[in-house]
Amino acid sequence: YERVSHSGPTLPPGFPAPLLFPEGLSSIETLLTNIQGLLKVAIDNARAQEKQVQLERTELKMELDAGEAALRRAEKQ
Repeated sequence: YERVSHSGPTLPPGFPAPLLFPEGLSSIETLLTNIQGLLKVAIDNARAQEKQVQLERTELKMELDAGEAALRRAEKQ
C-alpha cells in the first residue's frame, strides 16, 4: 500500500480527530489501531460482565442454600 497525504476527513467540531488520524500513519494503520483499541475495550467489558455474572451466581446460590436450609428446618417442626 502507499501512504496518502491528505488534509483529513471533515469531522464534526469536537471530534477527537488526532486520536483517529495521528500524523505519519496511513489510514489502514490508523484503522487497525482503532480496531485494536475497540477490541481491548470489548474484552475488558466482557471480563467485567463475567465477574458480575459470577458474583450474582454466587449470591443466588447462597440464597438458594439458605432457603433450602429454612425449608428443612420447617419440615422438622
